[in-house]
Amino acid sequence: MRVLLAIALTLFTSLAGAQVLEVNIWKPQMGGAAETLAAAKEAQAIITKAEGNVSIAVDLDGTLHFVTYHENWAEWAEQNAKLEKNEAWTSFIAKWSADPSAELIENYLLNTPVAGGEGDVYQVFIWEAELGRGPDMFQAGVQAKALHEKDGAAVSINSDQMNRMHYVMNFASWDAWAKFQDADHPEFEAFMQKQQQDPTARLIKVYTASNQ
Repeated sequence: MRVLLAIALTLFTSLAGAQVLEVNIWKPQMGGAAETLAAAKEAQAIITKAEGNVSIAVDLDGTLHFVTYHENWAEWAEQNAKLEKNEAWTSFIAKWSADPSAELIENYLLNTPVAGGEGDVYQVFIWEAELGRGPDMFQAGVQAKALHEKDGAAVSINSDQMNRMHYVMNFASWDAWAKFQDADHPEFEAFMQKQQQDPTARLIKVYTASNQ
């Protein structure tokens, strides 16, 4: 565990060679969910054709998560520059901007110091460190990941531009997610009780979403 933690914190500090994600979260206007999803699918097709990687998910309150994946920051910048010159993309952006069916409510640029598995259903817990406790927060995240993966979840740990931790739990299906929620997790509960005695961070947001 100490070796894993050292590697994780080194990667987090350097950002070298780590996966980069850009997450845009859109809140559809009243009655605009279907139109927003259709537009996201159109955008996904354009980016995929331009050799980009995209996933689309919808969370429990109907907001849409549009996520692009990049091997590193240089690739992220290169992909954005390529899209700026892509006629299909610029036409799509002009059409969307003229009559959007959703409002952009969050944008996260994420680095992934600790990678994990994937799944059709995921939960994101966004944690903000208490003053001066950033390293302790990420250390607790690595420890929690080991306990959650022991119980059957796949976990990745991301950091955003505000140095907040995005703790992502992945599940193969809603059924797998539900079984995990119903199960007892005594080791994790004991771990959280200990954390609450000396909190390293506070939970500020939770998203639960499924890929579309």
